[in-house]
Amino acid sequence: KKFSYLASDPIKNADLSAFADSVIEDHNSGAVPIPADLLVSFHQLSHNVATSHYNANEFEKSGKWFLRSLHFLSLDDKTNRAKVLRCVARCHLAQKKYTELADLLQRIADIEPDSIVTSYLRYQTYLQVDPSKASEVLEGLISLVQRYDLETLPFDRDALLELAAQEA
Repeated sequence: KKFSYLASDPIKNADLSAFADSVIEDHNSGAVPIPADLLVSFHQLSHNVATSHYNANEFEKSGKWFLRSLHFLSLDDKTNRAKVLRCVARCHLAQKKYTELADLLQRIADIEPDSIVTSYLRYQTYLQVDPSKASEVLEGLISLVQRYDLETLPFDRDALLELAAQEA
């Protein structure tokens, strides 16, 4: 059985935003410490709401929810923090907020300097912002991919390069 506030569409329920913001404020101030297992649940809820907004092409709302979800991740959880920030970056890219996107890509690169996924996101960005520089970014991406052992890549290298070519 669902909670009463979830009986309506939670994506359209403004109270969910206010609730999440108050939980974040209370947690950050130390007024209401949140147990680790509950932090995970809050992160998952925020991330799911963000994803729903993203899938509905509501990129402004999606970006805000992804940012909310960061508050529930440990500062030491760099991998997941970078993943969430890439989601925010995709929201900025969809909204053509290139200044914010550039700052965010740098922040992500500081967390994971050799991330193939972040490098690919940079390539997607330059295709829209500065196509002449996109080939330089693609060369960097190819160089990065070639440093990895083919057995350890979490995806097919040739498929990645084929996708990059299709987007160009």
